[in-house]
Amino acid sequence: MSGHHPLRSTTDTAPLLILGGIGVGITLMTIVWVGGALGSLAAGAGWDPPPFSLSTLVTLVSDGPRAIWPDVPEGWIWAGIVFTTLGTGVAAGYAGTAAWRRWGNGLPGLARPHHLKALTGKQMIERARKLRPSLADKADIPPEECGPLLGELVPGGRELRASSEDVILAVMAPRSGKSTALAIPNVRDAPGAVVLTGNKSDGYAATCDIRARRGQVWTFDPQGIVYGEQDMWWDMLAEAATVEGARRLAGSFISAEVDAANRRDFWYSAAGNTLTALFHAAARTGRTINDVLNWLARPADRTPVELLEEVGMTALSRQLEGTIHGAPDTRDGIYETARQCVACLLDPRIAAWVTPNSRLRQFVPRRFVTSTDTLYLLSKDGGGS
Repeated sequence: MSGHHPLRSTTDTAPLLILGGIGVGITLMTIVWVGGALGSLAAGAGWDPPPFSLSTLVTLVSDGPRAIWPDVPEGWIWAGIVFTTLGTGVAAGYAGTAAWRRWGNGLPGLARPHHLKALTGKQMIERARKLRPSLADKADIPPEECGPLLGELVPGGRELRASSEDVILAVMAPRSGKSTALAIPNVRDAPGAVVLTGNKSDGYAATCDIRARRGQVWTFDPQGIVYGEQDMWWDMLAEAATVEGARRLAGSFISAEVDAANRRDFWYSAAGNTLTALFHAAARTGRTINDVLNWLARPADRTPVELLEEVGMTALSRQLEGTIHGAPDTRDGIYETARQCVACLLDPRIAAWVTPNSRLRQFVPRRFVTSTDTLYLLSKDGGGS
């Protein structure tokens, strides 16, 4: 047998229908009551509302508004009623829209506008002023100065922007608009320095000319993704002028070769120490990356040991000498691991980007971070990258 019970359904909805009918009747009565009184006032008969009672409603339904205001021309009565109806509709629409934007805008389980105050409006501007002192005295702050664009909560709605200290993670499918919806607009509008990494040319092509009007454009493209000629070089070894900087530089090569879980492996740890010593020796004595590659190719070469002694880095020199004079198998294993980590520099087209060249512009990171320049770091995926 069917589980549907028409009688139960009607019984359940009857109270709602009754309440709805009462509400509609009261609303109509209120509109006519106020509208007729306004029409009377406008016609010069004064404010003359009838009693707000059931008898007035019955008279209104049976005999019309003229029976309630006999001394007022009917046109004025209807004009007041129409005016009140329109005003009520506009007010109801505005209140409904405001309520929808505050509580009903969005999908179930997602944030509503009142949850996102910090990403829009006055709170967004105040947060930008706190994070960027240069904006403290500005009366009008453009939205792009406040932070990266996240998007709109709903199509056509207000923009949502992160702050300058927020980290944004966008999880999106292939060809779903990561570049066009997020990367390109934020690169285009960024008020300060920008670093854009990528394995395609779309972001570069869409923003290069725009960013060139804000500052210098630096394109690091050893693998020819945008088919441009090299017009810059970066003194990679300048970062190794201190032992700490040399260790960070060595760590960058190690991390590109092996995941975090295996970086404490003996061979990679020892290779990192060796690269630190070689990078520091080259940086302190004016050598180039080619000299580092030559030292790696000849594990018995004591030149970097002597150079470290000359600049007073005795402890680092002794450590490197201990590696060179260690068991041949161990030494060769350490040097081979180090060679594998910097294997990309064996390609002269790549090494040229980190080798001094007086004919090209030199990229200096410390100057870049306080500028409005743009750096495009482009590389391919997969083998040979």
